[in-house]
Amino acid sequence: MPTFVLSWNVAGWGPTYGLISSHFDGLECWLDRMQCDVLCIQETKVKSTQVCGAPGESLGAQKLQGWKSYWAFNKNKSSGLNGVATFVREDTVPVLAATQEVLGDAALDGEGRCLMTDHGDWCILNVYAPFVGAGAKSRVALERKMRFLAALERRMVKLRAACRHVLLVGDMNLTHRPFDVSLSRRMLHLSPCDGVVEDGPAACAGAAVPELADTWCSIADLCKRLEVELDAFEGYGAAPHLASEPKAVSWLQALISDSGSWVDVFAACHPTARGRFTAWNQQLNLRYRNAGSRLDYAICDKEAWDKGLLIRSPTSGLPGAAPDAGVSSESSEAARNATTNFGRWHAASGAGLASGEGLSLQADDMRLNEGQFHGARSTGLVYTPPAYSDHIPVSVLLAGTLGSPDGVGKPLTSKAETAACQPWAAQRSLSTFFSPRAATKRVATDEVLASSQKQPKTSDDRGGASSV
Repeated sequence: MPTFVLSWNVAGWGPTYGLISSHFDGLECWLDRMQCDVLCIQETKVKSTQVCGAPGESLGAQKLQGWKSYWAFNKNKSSGLNGVATFVREDTVPVLAATQEVLGDAALDGEGRCLMTDHGDWCILNVYAPFVGAGAKSRVALERKMRFLAALERRMVKLRAACRHVLLVGDMNLTHRPFDVSLSRRMLHLSPCDGVVEDGPAACAGAAVPELADTWCSIADLCKRLEVELDAFEGYGAAPHLASEPKAVSWLQALISDSGSWVDVFAACHPTARGRFTAWNQQLNLRYRNAGSRLDYAICDKEAWDKGLLIRSPTSGLPGAAPDAGVSSESSEAARNATTNFGRWHAASGAGLASGEGLSLQADDMRLNEGQFHGARSTGLVYTPPAYSDHIPVSVLLAGTLGSPDGVGKPLTSKAETAACQPWAAQRSLSTFFSPRAATKRVATDEVLASSQKQPKTSDDRGGASSV
């Protein structure tokens, strides 16, 4: 039976959960409409206390019929930022174990940026990689990100050594191909001596910006400075992260290279697709002209890819095509159609009589919200409404299950680590233990034990968990 996985940076689970629940009479209905088996969300911005209250107020963590969830929380900040969570359908997805202690680095693990669920044949790594901004602190932030990526890769290698296939999903805050970002945001380097544009189009041959010598400059900025039309730069420029995070880009490119052991699933499945982004700046209304970036990934081990364990959905099935109008799914125009629901999603006006029109007024328009359900499950992208998040989900369709129902192999983490990913369960067990009814039951149990003969002990951990 195929398994459908969605990975989505929700940019704050509370508001997203509220909108989905109100639009579709509960998260379960939305998940059913998506035909989803596993939902991995990033940047939940949720504290552990928020999922430990009454079941109906736990953001779907506790009261979700037919589903279980596992959470990683930011333990290092009181703000509740970061955080990831994985929801699994109980009748199709076995879970042997889960852990937030993935990276072998207490400080990094404490940020709640990575959650591993062990399913027997597969392990899913749900990841929200650190963001590296500009400014004086960028160097320190980049060093921290590289530490994170190195630790993540080490765990991936250990999981493969433990005979698990690996599916890494999440927001990597990184682009590695030029066409993974809109044309205006791509970068060109200016020569060290005189600021001549290097590797640029004929329209700016020999043109220079001396004051920016030996730096990277966005194509949008070059268009203004050199008075050159944007279209002249089509096919030129590098991903902006190559300028700001060259070490991180090199790491990702080496990881998924032809000689590497890992595969960028979307890029491998849809190599000719253009304009297929997963994130846009909502404040600048960039989704409505599809000026975005592909920051969100699904990465699998190469053996799984070569064996056909992931379904290679045809690019012709990507949303947004208009064959009657000559718009193919590979084209940027098709991507813009999908991003804007064929122009039906409108940008929000920031001033005047139309202030607030667009995103806020369209949030509850169910005629538009129905457009997110594309039909057949596939490996690609799901275009959720702009009001839900500034990111959209990445989708992966596995050819089979993540593991057999009875569990294959020994769990890779301890029961205590798994319990920590479901803090409400431990809290409920503790409250039940101290309830009057539980006290009566404990007395009866103690009496039975006292009168019984001693029996050999057996461990629920089946010999203990190995650390991988």
